Amino acid sequence: LNCLRQLQRPEYAAPQTLQVLLHQLKTYVVETETVEWHDTLVQSPLLRLMLYRSMVAFGFSLPMNEAMKVANLVVLRDYEWQPIVFVILRVGGTFSSLYMFDVTGRKLVSLVALLITAVLSIAIGGEYVDELSVVSEYHMSVICVLSQLFQFFAGLYAPSSSVYLSEAFPMSLKP
Repeated sequence: LNCLRQLQRPEYAAPQTLQVLLHQLKTYVVETETVEWHDTLVQSPLLRLMLYRSMVAFGFSLPMNEAMKVANLVVLRDYEWQPIVFVILRVGGTFSSLYMFDVTGRKLVSLVALLITAVLSIAIGGEYVDELSVVSEYHMSVICVLSQLFQFFAGLYAPSSSVYLSEAFPMSLKP
């Protein structure tokens, strides 16, 4: 109960609340110990999590990097300092999310960041619909700004996906 008290926010939780929380955790452990690995695949939290986790990889993918590179070459005529800005924004988003997890919880932060990242990636793809937009400084400057926003919000949801990954497997498969 002392461990639960230290993890609980606010720290002055009532003993009855801690007892209810302890009972919920015990029930979770009992239920997940009896679930087989093939049942986990059928219920598919792992498959949903793989889709969620694939957005983390999309932030570093070749199409996204090429879109950023072409946009920066057209608008700024160089590509030397932009990767540094992208890394700063990605790391800044990661550190911001660590604070936000404590304040609002990881679910809200990660879902909002994932939604914004998905919208930004669709918007970046929409800028490439017309072939002439590749040579347009206006369209490429829009892609520069959208890709920078994408990196920040990708940094927001990336830390939460590893926590959810640990919850996707049944207790019998965990070491």
